[in-house]
Amino acid sequence: MVAAGAAFACLGTGSVHAQTTAAAAGSVPAQGAEAPGVTPDPRLQALVRQAYAGVAGSIVCIRTVVERDLSMVVPETGLMGMIKSPIALHGTGVVIDSTVENGQTEYVILTNDHVANPGLYFDVHGRFLTELKQSASTTSADVEQKSYIVDSSNDDDASDDIRLRVIARSPSGDVAMMETVHAPRRLTVFRGKIGNGPGDVAPGALVITTGFPYGEGAHTAFGRILDLHYAHSLGVPHVDYSVDTPLEPGQSGSPVFLINVGHAGMVPEVRFSLIGLLHARVSGTHLMVPYSLWAGTLAALPSRDRAGSVGGR
Repeated sequence: MVAAGAAFACLGTGSVHAQTTAAAAGSVPAQGAEAPGVTPDPRLQALVRQAYAGVAGSIVCIRTVVERDLSMVVPETGLMGMIKSPIALHGTGVVIDSTVENGQTEYVILTNDHVANPGLYFDVHGRFLTELKQSASTTSADVEQKSYIVDSSNDDDASDDIRLRVIARSPSGDVAMMETVHAPRRLTVFRGKIGNGPGDVAPGALVITTGFPYGEGAHTAFGRILDLHYAHSLGVPHVDYSVDTPLEPGQSGSPVFLINVGHAGMVPEVRFSLIGLLHARVSGTHLMVPYSLWAGTLAALPSRDRAGSVGGR
């Protein structure tokens, strides 16, 4: 048994008072703070930061509240009774599409499967989690989970939370797509390229990522691809990329963008390609699931083709 937050190394978790969905309140750092990591040439860094500002707005914090019915002595009565034992789990996702349904705009978010469906990867024991040796196909009948977009793990104002539902998942790539339910406001959508072709990514390639470390606001960091062939047995055995970007609890599902610098005439031009999601840390090695493991999941997108190119919307 491990304390909440230890499993997967990058799920930010916190206890929630019984029958509530609010995480513990606390101060929130300025959004967009830069975390330690690789620092590119100052001129390149300034150019990339300027271009990345629009992309960073599409990255959101996801809270999944997992509740389990527990039989225990009720302090007020001294009698045995059933109570809810909620745990709030936090991760990161990126808004990659939008669709209009009956005049209502809904948004599609890409994240890790273990962020969207923690009940399939962990067993809940009060305020503790036990990592399952093999992910389950269905949650236990006494476990209920609901997901929301929140400002950060410190957000205790539920009035502007946006409900999410899972619309597609691929456990082999630790990826899930979620859709908003009656989104009350507009969200920024990443409309750039999703995916990469053979030879597009090599060790040493410069990347950038933004995530929501537990207890903090959004953090952005540069990094580099270290290895394209890291065998990983967590969940369904697969091959990850290793990276040197920061990876802390709460940053599961953080999008990793390949930085492409070209020129439009004499003017430098920066483009970003979404090539993976941060998802685990093993003995100090930070891992991301690459696009090749979840490319097929994009078939469920309303306005992008299977190659991840921008659609007509």
